[in-house]
Amino acid sequence: MTITWQGMHNIQETFGSDCLSGDFYYNNDHVQTLGSVRPVVGYYGTGHVQTFTSIVPGYSIVADPGTTRYFRCDLHCAMNNARFEVSCPASQSSGTGDPHLQNIHGERFDLMRPGKHVLLHIPREERVHDVLLRVDAEVRQVGGQCADMYFQDMNITGAWVEAIQTGGLRFQAQDAIDNRGWLNFGKVELKVAHGRTRQGLKYLNFYVKHLGHVGFAVGGLLGEDDHTEAAMPSEACVSHISLSSKQNHNDQSASDVSAAVGSFA
Repeated sequence: MTITWQGMHNIQETFGSDCLSGDFYYNNDHVQTLGSVRPVVGYYGTGHVQTFTSIVPGYSIVADPGTTRYFRCDLHCAMNNARFEVSCPASQSSGTGDPHLQNIHGERFDLMRPGKHVLLHIPREERVHDVLLRVDAEVRQVGGQCADMYFQDMNITGAWVEAIQTGGLRFQAQDAIDNRGWLNFGKVELKVAHGRTRQGLKYLNFYVKHLGHVGFAVGGLLGEDDHTEAAMPSEACVSHISLSSKQNHNDQSASDVSAAVGSFA
């Protein structure tokens, strides 16, 4: 996104699009905090042009795939352009609505099995009760057997999470939208984002980065675990999925899919 300044003003990120929505708080290292509000960008005068291409918390106007961010002009702003939002469609690797995943090796695959799946388990070989970080996600079919599937429930647990939130964190697609943005646990950052299809179906997306910094082997579908079985549809649904993909290839929006992406960097 490229913005041209008209008058002296800054741009501040907010929790939502309405006029009463509060501002995000960031410190000077661009980490979300309870401290004083700092502008995303600014203050700049008339004629300043700035292009944003990467996502740096508290210092960019770019949205992750499958998310929407909200901003406001903070000084010398006309009422008709005081607020705006930036959206980015979810990444899409096929014509179906099944969750699209990308692991730390850059391998892309669709999650074709409903039920509960482990997205992250750090360290990889550690017992469940002793892990530093674990993310469990539930995928449900919508519309009957062999219908499209979406992330509906996510649990985030482990010692890194317990240090901040006793009992861990749980996100459900049907809950109110959670705008906490990127969350820091140990040496990784993660985000759960809410999405909605054109038909009104609610779902979740999941993003995690800096997995290469944890100092341990990373387990789970976004780590180094084998995803062959999870990406293989049941025999009863193979022919249905093949036909559905051809029919929906041209008419399904990229925002109509769940996504989970793990980044090594």
